[in-house]
Amino acid sequence: MPRDTIRAVMRMNYLLYALLLGLAACDHQPGVPTMTVDYNNLYVPPGYTLAPFVSAAPVHSFSAAGQGVEAGKSYEVLFVTDAGNIELALSAADAPLAVNSMVWLARNHFYDGIAFHRVIEDFVAQAGDPNTLTAESPSWGTGGCGYTFALEVATGRGFDGAGVLGMARGDATDSNGSQFFITLTAQPTLNGQYTVFGNVVSGGATLSAIRRGEPPSSPTRITVAYAVYR
Repeated sequence: MPRDTIRAVMRMNYLLYALLLGLAACDHQPGVPTMTVDYNNLYVPPGYTLAPFVSAAPVHSFSAAGQGVEAGKSYEVLFVTDAGNIELALSAADAPLAVNSMVWLARNHFYDGIAFHRVIEDFVAQAGDPNTLTAESPSWGTGGCGYTFALEVATGRGFDGAGVLGMARGDATDSNGSQFFITLTAQPTLNGQYTVFGNVVSGGATLSAIRRGEPPSSPTRITVAYAVYR
């Protein structure tokens, strides 16, 4: 290939790369730190397989949950945060709607970049609102994924200690969506009112490190959420 042609191709590739960087910068929300994730080296617990991502980029609005889980499989969701990692075992037997929804959202990068916007000492750490991707904190806690589903209450399951995963909701019992919480201590008063659908199996130290506040002045953010199964 002639030298002038090689130079022209190199120049075109450079311009294309610069354009892509510019587009990425335009998409970035002010006040939200840019996060870099190596998706080829995500930790997968022994015996589990990474559930493939459905989308290449975050999707934050759906008309309904897609099929996130496969029948007969056990699922976990892992949150990589700027305070550490949290590994959660999900209980589809107790709350199939909630488990399918969280796995579906994680496989669509929904939670990537989202903040823990309500963290109350000795109570809960709450996240899952895409409004936290903007710098305007007054709207935090009011957003969702575009669909809702019903409260699921399983006999014998309650918020009996730290690390229990529950669905946050509005006043209506059918208002579960993308927001969730993890208990920081036992909360028996929540039993029967909120869906229990999992528990922390690793990451207790991360729960202690999540920045407190309603909202925190500099909130802990989820770098990436992903699902695994066996």
